[in-house]
Amino acid sequence: MNNSLYISQLKKDTNDMWRETLGCSGEIAYKRAHDDQIEKEFWEKYSLIYDTIPSLYDYWPKTFDKLVDIIGTKKDVIEFGAGTGKFTLPMALKQKQVTAIDFSKDMLQKLQCKIGDLTNIHTVHGKIEDMENYNVDSVYSVNAIYRISDMKAAIKKIRSFAREKVVFVWTMQRSKYDEVLNSTDKKGILRRQEYIHIMNILYDLGIDGNLEIMDVHKKIKIDNIQSNYEELKEIAGSYDLDADYLIDTFNQRVINENGITYYQWPQKVAYIYFDGCANCN
Repeated sequence: MNNSLYISQLKKDTNDMWRETLGCSGEIAYKRAHDDQIEKEFWEKYSLIYDTIPSLYDYWPKTFDKLVDIIGTKKDVIEFGAGTGKFTLPMALKQKQVTAIDFSKDMLQKLQCKIGDLTNIHTVHGKIEDMENYNVDSVYSVNAIYRISDMKAAIKKIRSFAREKVVFVWTMQRSKYDEVLNSTDKKGILRRQEYIHIMNILYDLGIDGNLEIMDVHKKIKIDNIQSNYEELKEIAGSYDLDADYLIDTFNQRVINENGITYYQWPQKVAYIYFDGCANCN
């Protein structure tokens, strides 16, 4: 039990606050967050096209470099939520051993097909919350904590596996209009599951977590800019904002390359990391 003034001021259990964010972005996300079979079926289909869609490592490889800076090299590490290996494969070139855990057999099969001559990747099917008896240098994940229900229990278990560090890398799941909206005097519009939920849980557990935030940019193609304007007008109406201001601010990040219109989406990636406790008494 945490008896600090801060936790008492929250007036709500930090784990419950986290649970309320699971799947809060829509009906499909809610079902995926709460139903293993639906999540399994999602990745079964998505695994067929996953590697054709640029993900964090593809459009901002510096995020990988930052992760390596935190955990170091020549280590024995666990990656949970490894997927098809976007981070796993380059990590294996830096580390002694990588145990790649993923809930989706289909995603792991894609990873296994790409391992090639690498001999230091061991794949495991399952959830990190269900794993037992690991003792490694560090544990990390990249955008893989979104459906952990009991985050307090998960953090305790994951921490027990790591002698040195636990790292959660998390692209903040904010609206593509977040920077536009946050430039107004009304903050937090459309923000739901956030890094602060994890920081609160760590504090509740008596763990002083570290937080670093990296600014990244993702260039997304715009097929019909009028639809973006209509979305911004709808948001303006819902929150009593100036629609013209939102559209003008949005347009400042719109570019044209070779006749194709793109929006330079400013994103933020959180690095939440804390000490492991595999050797704690």
